[in-house]
Amino acid sequence: MGQNASSKFPSNQDDPFLNPDKETTSSPVELDPTPKPKSVSMLDYSGPYFSSIFVQNSDSLVLGGTDGNLFYYSQNPPNVCRLNGHTNDITSLAFDSSLSLVASGSRDEYICLWDVSKIAEDKTKHRSYPINNLHGHELTVTALAIDQSQLFSGSRDNTVCLWDLNTGSCLNRCSIPRNLVTCVKWIPGERCVLQSSEDKHLRVWDTRTMDVVQNLLHPQCLLTACDVSQDGRSFYTSSRGPVENSATATRWDRYTGAVLREYPHLSDNLNTCHLCNELNCLITASNGGSLYFWDVEKGVLLFEKKYYSGPIYSIHRMPGHSDVLCSTHNRGIQIFSFNKSTLGPLQPTSFLIKASIQ
Repeated sequence: MGQNASSKFPSNQDDPFLNPDKETTSSPVELDPTPKPKSVSMLDYSGPYFSSIFVQNSDSLVLGGTDGNLFYYSQNPPNVCRLNGHTNDITSLAFDSSLSLVASGSRDEYICLWDVSKIAEDKTKHRSYPINNLHGHELTVTALAIDQSQLFSGSRDNTVCLWDLNTGSCLNRCSIPRNLVTCVKWIPGERCVLQSSEDKHLRVWDTRTMDVVQNLLHPQCLLTACDVSQDGRSFYTSSRGPVENSATATRWDRYTGAVLREYPHLSDNLNTCHLCNELNCLITASNGGSLYFWDVEKGVLLFEKKYYSGPIYSIHRMPGHSDVLCSTHNRGIQIFSFNKSTLGPLQPTSFLIKASIQ
């Protein structure tokens, strides 16, 4: 099923990123974080961030913006390194701790691989270059996921690719009509990948054969992101509705395909979702600049945080850490902290913004 990789540059219209305090049990409230976050200057860049991830530990980040602007940032001690490799917007990032490897995808149709351990070692180095470039898509690379020595990628060209990270070769490339890929996630302990699409389908790929072994269809909404529980039994999706006030986040039963629960968002479309397995909490982010925190089992909205930042494009949290990253359109990167104890009676200190990188 393998195919030769090729490339050509897309137009802006092909990219989804550029087009498009008290306790409560019912009505969400905005928390006013105290103290105010410190603001950190990122070189000469002040544009939107489309993707951001923690690497190595919660003190180190990789941040992706417009026009190929990609940065490695260490908070302690403060250090910034510009990563030169892309020529267009950074739309997806993935990290593998065992390899100390970051993969970045872009509107330039390329995937770059970065050795962050070497970047972190040399604190005097302010520019770095990729250790490899992967060419396999013909439009924007919208989704990346790394597991062991393999990388799974998805694009707006309706294709997914499986890569060997040791050789940089494309092991397989598969295309499905109208499969505009929005997100991919490896299912823990398996050689399968969960993939969401704007065609309303949630697919499971068996990477050994590159066949779709499960296909779930959302009855109404375009799927913007997906996540999977640690035991692999539940899938989660965020969506963008065809009409105003129709977007939802959804929990699916993997084995029956049934919808177990919906988390309705009555006022805004969703760009992404992130499951905090240890906290039994689902975080969703809206196009209007709000974060929503849901009790996974009860379906209760725990609280809402409004950033007034324009769209929030991505959420990332390293397992075992309390810090969460948000990539926003006009308020840079927001880093906040919460833990399991704060999901009881909510107090103003339950949600603490630690830093604002702008």
